[in-house]
Amino acid sequence: MKNKLDIYVVEAAEREIELRPLLLFKGNLTEHRCRSLFAVTRFLRDNEIMKFAQAESFLTPLETERHTAGLHKRVYAGSLLSFFRRMRQCPDVCDMDAGLEDYICEVLENQAGFTKYIRLDPIPATSTDHHTQRAWRLVRTPRAIRKEQERLSEFYPYLPKSLGIEDNLLRTIHEAVSRGLPDDIRADLCQDLVVSVLSGDVSLENVREAIPLHLRTHRRMYADRWRLLSLETPIGDGDMTIGDTL
Repeated sequence: MKNKLDIYVVEAAEREIELRPLLLFKGNLTEHRCRSLFAVTRFLRDNEIMKFAQAESFLTPLETERHTAGLHKRVYAGSLLSFFRRMRQCPDVCDMDAGLEDYICEVLENQAGFTKYIRLDPIPATSTDHHTQRAWRLVRTPRAIRKEQERLSEFYPYLPKSLGIEDNLLRTIHEAVSRGLPDDIRADLCQDLVVSVLSGDVSLENVREAIPLHLRTHRRMYADRWRLLSLETPIGDGDMTIGDTL
C-alpha cells in the first residue's frame, strides 16, 4: 500500500475551497464527506485500484484509516460511483492533481452496466434561499427600501408639491384666479372655470374676464352659507321651520 490515507486527508482539507464545485449538484453530499471521498479517490489512484468492487474490498479492512478520513461507515461502490461522476463533471477539480482525470475516466469505463451513466442535476453556484446550509452559496439580496408616498396638497389643484402643473388648461386657470380668495371658494371657482372652458362657454384666452361672473354665481349659490338664520325660518312649503327639524 502506497502512502497512508491520512496524508491524502490533510491535503484534501487544504483544498476545501477548490473542491466546492463538487457540491454544486443535487444530493446529500456534505463538505466533510466531499473532502473525505476526494482523499479516498487519490488514495485509490495511487494504489492502482481500477474497479469499485475492488475498492470496496480494499478499503474495508482499513478501518482505522477510514475513521481518520472521516468515513465512519463502509465505503460502498455506489458512493464512489456517484462521486466519480461528480469529479468527471468538474475538470477544474481533476486538474488539481496530474493524471486524476484520466484515472477517473478509466475507472468509469471499466464499470459494467448502465450505472456509470448516473444522472447528475447541477444547482446554481449562488442562492438567495436563506435555508441553504452552505454560507458560501448564500447571496444576500438588498432589502428594497420603500419610498414614502408623497402626500397630495390640501389645496387646489391638489397635486404633490414636487410636481408642477403640466396641463396648460389647469395652469392657466390656476394662475388667473386670485390666491387671496378663501381656499374653498378658490377651488370651486377654478373647477367651475375648467368646466366652462371644456364645455365651450368660455375660451381659455378669456378666462380672466369670466372670473367675476363665475364668482358672483358662486356667491349667489351659497348666499346663506355664513348668515345667521332664525329657528322660526320656514322651510319647504312653509309647513315646517328650521327648529322643527332639530
